[in-house]
Amino acid sequence: ANAATGLTITGNRSYNALGNSYDIYQSNNVSITGNVAVNSGSAGIGIFGGSAHNVTGNTVSDSGQWSSASFLGGISFSGSSNNDTITGNIVFDDQGTHTQKYGIWGNMATTYSNLTIGANTLTGNLTGPFGGVFGPPSVTNCGTSPNITATSTRQSGTVTADSGATTCTLTWGNPFSSVTGATVSDRGGISGLGYTPSTTTLVVTGAALGGTTFDYSIAGQ
Repeated sequence: ANAATGLTITGNRSYNALGNSYDIYQSNNVSITGNVAVNSGSAGIGIFGGSAHNVTGNTVSDSGQWSSASFLGGISFSGSSNNDTITGNIVFDDQGTHTQKYGIWGNMATTYSNLTIGANTLTGNLTGPFGGVFGPPSVTNCGTSPNITATSTRQSGTVTADSGATTCTLTWGNPFSSVTGATVSDRGGISGLGYTPSTTTLVVTGAALGGTTFDYSIAGQ
């Protein structure tokens, strides 16, 4: 779809596409539902600018067959997108040698607002469920061996601080242009955790932080 408005793409099957199976370029109010993409050369579904894309209930598997593919997720984004919903999709790689690096990925120049990523099933991907602009932050200054769960994203996730840590710094590879709020909640019910969000980091502090697991979420663009 190129510069389309009010388009519905549903019930299609794509096998062994040389590039992306479904390209949505600079289009608005597009519904991509119930489609199948298998063994795509690059992405199964590519969203390249526009607004109000509803990507729901699709099955994408074993993308990235072309070794020089520039779009690294089964569902990939590039450009500026607004008011999109990505939910209910199954994105997986079950090959002996995996080629689909991420379930959902956006290149680092991707910008978005009002993006909703709901419950998707993202399994077997070579590198992780989310990547690029949607990838999780790095965790530093949090003891020697902190852990961030594989399902964590840029927007939310779960971190376990190393024992003895009194601070943890989460740093985004692609900074937010603005941050409107953040929450941090400790799963053990510890009181006294503090946190300071910015466009580049979320710094969590607390005398009893070491060894605890906390959830973070950040609202920003």
